[in-house]
Amino acid sequence: MSLEATAPALQVLGPFDVVLDVGGNVGGWAELARSLWPAARLTSFEPIPYLAELNRERARGRWWVEQVALSSQAGEAVLHVCTNQHSASTMQPAGTVRRQRFGIQDRFEEITVPTRTLDSYARDVPDGRLLVKIDVEGHEGPVLAGGPALLELAAVVIVECQQSPDVFAGAATPGQVDELLRFSGLRFAGIIDSLADPAGAVVQFDGIWTR
Repeated sequence: MSLEATAPALQVLGPFDVVLDVGGNVGGWAELARSLWPAARLTSFEPIPYLAELNRERARGRWWVEQVALSSQAGEAVLHVCTNQHSASTMQPAGTVRRQRFGIQDRFEEITVPTRTLDSYARDVPDGRLLVKIDVEGHEGPVLAGGPALLELAAVVIVECQQSPDVFAGAATPGQVDELLRFSGLRFAGIIDSLADPAGAVVQFDGIWTR
């Protein structure tokens, strides 16, 4: 998600009392959320150990970092760490778009990471206006499938959606993401940002769902 595009939208959508940053990476998005809502309870989820550590170092106690992957069930799963671009790491098998349309030859290393569901955190979410951001490189479907109870508490959900079916193999379509969020009472409200290939075809977009 582009922080430059996201910041103005978050200012309009906020304020929020509780923020869940699913796909936290090194903490850039969490840093933006903290700057907008200094008093919010903020948790960033990042399963890759070295990225989670960088996230914690950046947080300096200002937000909590959970070193876990969110998915449809608790346990363990294989995560494909992209060694040439850590933000492209994914729980899904890599597709062909980055190589064929962008000329990027990705290299991956497999690691095993713990998994939990969004719903396993539902009882710990305090009262207040809740924002959930999900940027998990094609694993959006399992994350949402594991969180209907928590999503019913959310005022706003932001999801990076895969417009092209070939970015990550088996990724949920935007229609499937919308169906899962509608089940929790949320409705599509627009697009914050999008990524297009050199020919101008949209590959991914950051969608907003509101209650």
